[in-house]
Amino acid sequence: MFGFFPLSIILQAFCIYHAYTNKADQKWFFIIIFLPLIGSGLYLYHHFYNRHNITKVSEGFKEVVNTNYSVQKLEKEVKFSDTITNKTNLADKYLELGRYQEAADLYESCLEGFNADNADLLRRLVKVHYLLENYGKSVAYGHQVNGNKTFSKSKEKIAYAWSLFYENEEEKAEKVFSEMDSTFTNYPHRMEFAKFLNEAGKREEALSKLEELMDEYDHMEAREKRQNRAVNRDIVRLYGEIKKGG
Repeated sequence: MFGFFPLSIILQAFCIYHAYTNKADQKWFFIIIFLPLIGSGLYLYHHFYNRHNITKVSEGFKEVVNTNYSVQKLEKEVKFSDTITNKTNLADKYLELGRYQEAADLYESCLEGFNADNADLLRRLVKVHYLLENYGKSVAYGHQVNGNKTFSKSKEKIAYAWSLFYENEEEKAEKVFSEMDSTFTNYPHRMEFAKFLNEAGKREEALSKLEELMDEYDHMEAREKRQNRAVNRDIVRLYGEIKKGG
């Protein structure tokens, strides 16, 4: 019994983790939580039924039991073959885990040869140096990639705009935020724009921007509302905080 109980908990934890990371239907969370063993079995049967997927389940179990497993695996791959792909994958994992300096070092080591102006690497470096509060470096990398299509509506461009602000380039920062201000889209970007406006002393403009976002949400179809529910909650919360702060 004591040997079986922990296994059922690990199984349940893996299924919840997999359902969350893969954005499974809400029903699966109820099935897994309220019918732990049976629900987990049904979930695994539904999502994993061939040899390839069984391997993925095994890897997932290792990740649940040993949180360092995926990092160690990626580090071994880099040690075996330090290709751009392997180093980038490891750097992405470091970034995810908050190991920003290690991520930055790896990304920068990839900027060589034909990858010297690789837009994906430059985007990542904009973000990681912003998180390290190396705003000058974030801006420098942002200048290199600004204008690239993949960067134009990316979340990394938010980091570029904030870095400009912290480097006392307020007008340029506002211009960059304005470039991401497109109606009925880019809600995280536009919420950050409202934060920026408030930080820049433009409280009424910030509130107006948030009211615009909330009005757009109210006019969305049900499917779009579900997709944007989380960011709308953040928008409403921010609106209340700015309103109260005034």
